[in-house]
Amino acid sequence: MDLTLWKSVFILVVTLNTFTTASVDPKCVAKANRGDCQFYQCFEQQRQCGKSGYLIGYGYKYCNRFKSFYSSFTTAGKKWINCVRPCLTKALIGKYEESLGTGQKCNQLKTYAFDTHVKCYLDCGFCKVYTSNISALRKVLSFSDLLSVDALKQIIKVGKECIFG
Repeated sequence: MDLTLWKSVFILVVTLNTFTTASVDPKCVAKANRGDCQFYQCFEQQRQCGKSGYLIGYGYKYCNRFKSFYSSFTTAGKKWINCVRPCLTKALIGKYEESLGTGQKCNQLKTYAFDTHVKCYLDCGFCKVYTSNISALRKVLSFSDLLSVDALKQIIKVGKECIFG
C-alpha cells in the first residue's frame, strides 16, 4: 500500500470513530457532581441502553422517586439521601467519560453501577437510618426491581455489613 492510501485509511478510521463515539458534555459531568437526576438522562443520550437499561430504568427512576417521597423520610433519612444521590452519580462519571458509542457495554454498566450502590449506601450511613425509614423506603422501592440478580447481590452485601459490620 502506498503512503496516500494509508493516509486515506487513517482519515477514514478517525472520521468513523468521531461519528460512533459520543462526546463528553461538561454540563453533564457537572450534573453528576451535584447529584442531579438529569445526569442519568444525559448519560443515556450518550450510551443509549434504552428505557429498561440501568440509566433510565433504575438510576433516573429511583433518583426521582427518592425526590418524590423525600418528605416521607426522617431527618436522618433525608441526610442519607442527600449523601447517596451525589455519591451514586459521581461514581458513574468515569464510565460516562469513556465516551463509548450507543448501546455498548450496557450490562457491564448496570453491574458496575449496582456495585457502587453498596459503598455509597454504607458510606452514607444506611445501616443507621434503615429501620427508622422502612415505611418511606417501601414507598420508593418497587418489589419487582429488587428481584434482579444485581439488586439481590447488592441487598445481600449491604445486609451483611449492617448485621455483621
